[in-house]
Amino acid sequence: MIQPLSGFHVGETLLAATFWLVAANFAGYFAMLADKRRSQAGLWRIPEARLLTIAFIGGSIGTLLAGQLLRHKTRKQPFRAWLILIALFQIVAGLVLSVPEGRVMVMEVVAGLR
Repeated sequence: MIQPLSGFHVGETLLAATFWLVAANFAGYFAMLADKRRSQAGLWRIPEARLLTIAFIGGSIGTLLAGQLLRHKTRKQPFRAWLILIALFQIVAGLVLSVPEGRVMVMEVVAGLR
């Protein structure tokens, strides 16, 4: 059986993950803000694939929040559906990784891929 979090310093890992998520969510929010401003000015837009990539790497909440607060891309499909799907995946992943059994399961799956 694989030991959960063996070799990791939980405090440092949690701090790094928190920093990453805060940075990614700020990036998601400000990317949506920039895209809205570029849209209003009639300039080249930020590609939806780039906005979804920022959401996928951890910025989904910031991207969703910007969409609601700025009223930007709230009716745009399939962009909106993909964004919600990414956020749901991240919520489920966070819940799984928040319990020791979930971390062990993920580590076993990853070890099986090698």
